Amino acid sequence: MPMTDNDLLALIQPDMDAARAYQAELSAEREKHYRWYRAEPYGNERPGWSQTVHPTIFSVVEWMKPGLVDVFTGEFFTFNPVVRGDNPEEAKQARDRADRLRRYVRHKLFGPLEGEQLIEDFIHDCLVNHYGVMKVTQRDDYDLTTELLPEMGLEELEALAQQDTSIVDIRGGKSVTLRDPATGGERPGLRGAKAVRRKSLYQGFHLEVVPPRELYMLPGYADLAKNPFVAHVVRRDLDSIRRQELAGVYRKGSAEALRARADQRRSMTETAGEYATLHEADGMTAQGGPDAATRLGTPEVFVWECYLRLPVDETGLLKPCIVTVCEDVILRGPVENPYGGPPFELGYVYKEPHKLLGRPVAAVLDHRQRVLSNLLRNIQDQAAMSTYRGFLTTDARARKILSGMGPGDVSLVPSLGTVQELAPSPTDKFILDAFQLTLEEVAKESGVSADMQGLDSNSLNHTALGMQMRLSAGMQRQKLYARRIARSFRRILARVLDVIRLYPPEDDRRVVGADVFVEPGDLTGEYSVAIDVGVGPQERQDSARLMDELVQMMLKAGLQLGVCDARGLIKAIKAKYEYLDIDVSEYLRDEASMDMVEGLKRRADGLLRDNQVMARALGKGGPAPGSPLGAGPAPGPVSGPGVGPMPGSFPSPGLTPPGAPLPPDMPSGPMGGPQ
Repeated sequence: MPMTDNDLLALIQPDMDAARAYQAELSAEREKHYRWYRAEPYGNERPGWSQTVHPTIFSVVEWMKPGLVDVFTGEFFTFNPVVRGDNPEEAKQARDRADRLRRYVRHKLFGPLEGEQLIEDFIHDCLVNHYGVMKVTQRDDYDLTTELLPEMGLEELEALAQQDTSIVDIRGGKSVTLRDPATGGERPGLRGAKAVRRKSLYQGFHLEVVPPRELYMLPGYADLAKNPFVAHVVRRDLDSIRRQELAGVYRKGSAEALRARADQRRSMTETAGEYATLHEADGMTAQGGPDAATRLGTPEVFVWECYLRLPVDETGLLKPCIVTVCEDVILRGPVENPYGGPPFELGYVYKEPHKLLGRPVAAVLDHRQRVLSNLLRNIQDQAAMSTYRGFLTTDARARKILSGMGPGDVSLVPSLGTVQELAPSPTDKFILDAFQLTLEEVAKESGVSADMQGLDSNSLNHTALGMQMRLSAGMQRQKLYARRIARSFRRILARVLDVIRLYPPEDDRRVVGADVFVEPGDLTGEYSVAIDVGVGPQERQDSARLMDELVQMMLKAGLQLGVCDARGLIKAIKAKYEYLDIDVSEYLRDEASMDMVEGLKRRADGLLRDNQVMARALGKGGPAPGSPLGAGPAPGPVSGPGVGPMPGSFPSPGLTPPGAPLPPDMPSGPMGGPQ
C-alpha cells in the first residue's frame, strides 16, 4: 500500500524537529566563533582605556588560506585509469581517455562553475566553522521563454508538444474552426496560442558550497553518509516553486498550496542569530533573516530537501530516497535517490577521529586571542600614560582646565601648589616579552610561523640553509592541513565522476576553440582520483629545481647513453613548468606528433638504406667518406618497422651487376636489361 502524504509527514516530522534542535546548538557556536574571527569587542572594555582586540584568529586564518587555496586551484588532480592486462596500446588509450576526462572536468569546474571562488569559500568554511560543506549534484539550469505560435489545429499542437521536448506548456489562444484545404473538412484549432519553452542555461555536474547553517542532520552520527536524516534547507520564493512545477520537478498545484500558507510560514529561529551576526558585522542592518516576515509581492518559504531511507516497494527494505517538503506540503517524492545517499562532502582542517564535527581555528585560538588582547591593551595603556601622563588637583577650576588641555597647550591654573603631575613608573620589559612569547605559542598551535609569513626580523643573520630548514619544518603542519582537505576533494571528484556516468554530457561534448572534449567511451572506464598536494610556492620552486637538474642530466648524458628518449625529455620539461604553473604545451610536441615524426624518420632512414643498396647494386659504389647524406659502405639486408621497398622499385637482390650474364628467363632488349 503506497504511503500517503500525511503518513510521510508524520514519519519525517520528528526527525525535522530533532535536526532543528541540533542546528540551534551548532548555530550558536558558529555565531560565537565568527565574532571571535572578526575580533569584535568582548564586552569587558572600560571607557577611557584601550579597547583593542588582537586579531589573532583572523591573522591565522588569512595566512593559512593562501597556501591552501594555491594547492587546490592549479593542476592538483588527475584521473588514473585502472588497466587490467599488460597491453601497452590499451594502456595508452586508457591514459588518453583519463586525460580527456580530466580536461573536461577542469574546464567545467574552473569555467562555468567558477571553481576558484568555490574552493576559496570551501576552505574558509573549513577554517572558521566546524566543517565546510560541498554539495555535488547534477544540475539543469534553465529559463522559461514564451513564443507566439501560428494558427494551428489541436492535433498539430499536440504533435508539436510531443516532438519538441523543449516545450513544457502551451497556453492561451482563442478557439477557432479551421478548414482543411485538402478535404474541405472542419477541425478545431487555436489562434494566438503561446508555447512556453525551456531554454537551457547550464547542464552537467554542479558543485555548490553550502553554508553550514543550511545543512540539517541528526546528532550522534560520526559519518554523514550513515546519518538517517540529512536535509538541505533553502529559502525560495513562490516564483521559483512555480518554475519547478512547470518543469515537472514539483507536483502540480504546489505553488498555489504554498501561497495559501504563506501567512503562516514557519520561521527558522534556530539560525536567526547567526544570520544577524554575519550581516551586522560590517555595521549594516540584517534584512530578510530566517525569522523575518515574508514579502508581500512574492512570498518566500523554506524548502526542505530531505535525504532519508524509506520502504518504497513491496520488499519493505529501506532504500535511499529524496523527499522535498515545505510548510506541510509535499513538493516532490518520495523518489529514488540517484546518488545513493546525501550528496554532501564535509571538509576539515582540525579533525578528531570518530567525530563528525571538526574544531574551528577560533575554538583553538580563542584563549590566545584573549591573552594577546589583554597584553596589547596594557602595552597601549602604558604608552598612553607615559606620553600624556596625568595630574592630581584639589581645585575644581584646575581640574576643568587640565582635563581639556592637549599636547602643546599652555594652561593657566589658580595655583601650582594645588596641581601634582603623575609620573608613571617605567614600562616593565616583561610585558613585551610575554606578548612575544604568546605569539610564539600561537605559531606552535596553528602552524603559521613568522618564517612562513616572511616577518622574521632576524632573518638577516641566518644562513640560507638554516632558513630553508626552518621553513621546511614550518610547512609540515600546512602539509597536514592540505592532506586533510585533499581527502575531501578526492571524494568530491569521485562523486563528480559518478554524476557524469549517471548523466552523460550532452550539452558540450566538444568545446569550440579549446582542447576539451569527452567521448562516450571515456565514461565507461574505471578511474582512481589522485590529488597532488604541494604547499606554497617555495615547495613548487624546489620541485621545479629538481626537475631542471633531471632535464640537464638527460640532455648531457641521458640521450647519449640511451637511458632516456626525446619523449621522456619533453615530459620532464612539461613537469618542470607545471610546478611553476606555466603552460608550455603549445611550445612542445605532444605524443601523437612525436609518434608521427618518429614514423617519418624511420621511413626516411629506410628509404636512404634502399638508395644505398641500389647504388651499390648498380656498380656505382659507396660514397667516399665525408660525402653528403647517404655516404658510407653499403649496409646489409634492410628490415624493421616502417621499412619497405620504394614505390615503383624492384627488390635489391634481383639486380644484375654490369657484365654478368642475364638470367635465362629475362629477355634482352630495352625492357629486359642492357643490350
